[in-house]
Amino acid sequence: MTDKEPGLPRIAWGYRGSHNGHIGPFNGFNASYMATNSLPSPSPVVRAIAKLGSDISKARRRRRLTRASLAERSGVSEATLKRLENGDGRVAMESVTRALHVLGEVERVERLLDSGTDELGRSIPIT
Repeated sequence: MTDKEPGLPRIAWGYRGSHNGHIGPFNGFNASYMATNSLPSPSPVVRAIAKLGSDISKARRRRRLTRASLAERSGVSEATLKRLENGDGRVAMESVTRALHVLGEVERVERLLDSGTDELGRSIPIT
């Protein structure tokens, strides 16, 4: 397949970061730039993510699951689960939700901001 086939996004060819000058597809998105040049997280956000990670770790240990076992059952790497438990805010929401599912707590995600019980949100008219 080429980048000119119908239905496929056009891919520009050029240098990809510091890959020793190798040339390959580049779609204009640089994740490492975004990770190092984004706004710092507010303290309440950092604390909430750290608490969630700690709570997931405690729930895992209370259920007598090893990190390897929870990672395997969740379909994530052990390194990702370790980052999650250590409060790394860059862990994907899907990875967090998968771990909560295995721990039997996935319904909590569904209730995070239930629009039916969001009193403030319901008081503001949608325009």
